[in-house]
Amino acid sequence: MAYFPFMIDIQDKDCLVVGGGKIAYRKILSLIEYGANVTVVATSICDDIVKLSLDNLKGLGLYEREYADKDVDGRFLVIAATGIEELDRYISDRCKLQGILVNAVDVTDACSFIFPAIIKKNDLVISISTGGNSPAGAAYLRKKIEKAVPRGYELNLSVLGECREIVMDRIDNMSDRKDFYYQVLQYCDNNNFVLTKEMLMEHIDKFLKKKEK
Repeated sequence: MAYFPFMIDIQDKDCLVVGGGKIAYRKILSLIEYGANVTVVATSICDDIVKLSLDNLKGLGLYEREYADKDVDGRFLVIAATGIEELDRYISDRCKLQGILVNAVDVTDACSFIFPAIIKKNDLVISISTGGNSPAGAAYLRKKIEKAVPRGYELNLSVLGECREIVMDRIDNMSDRKDFYYQVLQYCDNNNFVLTKEMLMEHIDKFLKKKEK
């Protein structure tokens, strides 16, 4: 089954990871990278996760104990990574009853969302999913796509974001703006340039002059 792709803000959202092994560790890193508050509950917590806590990582709390049903209450999302399928399915069922997003590791049919392979460069995020059929296949494709992303592309996008209102003010036609953005990005790509605000202003002037002719 193909999953509908959407981007979601998890900054400062309360998330739960049940499990303390290597897989749980990787999921924790992913959540923290996007600013989530993460609570970990597990009977045994691996050294890598403990180290994150010892590093005083903001928004991370560890509880070395058995899972309890109340642990999922009020969570934005939950990851069941105990390695015990029956328990992961049980946690998933509890979450679904409360309308909580849940990922049960390696139990695709118990997931309401899955983790895609991700390319992240600043605010540029590209995700690849195989519908749970082949995580390795998604990871392989991620490497291929990452090589195809132009150098400094994420920096160019940041400049465009900073100057978005200026562009909208000076180029008021939506179709023209789309053409302008495409031309600027293509120019940077073809010439291996990293865009600056000054360069962008020059491109606006040139674009408008061409439109006047």
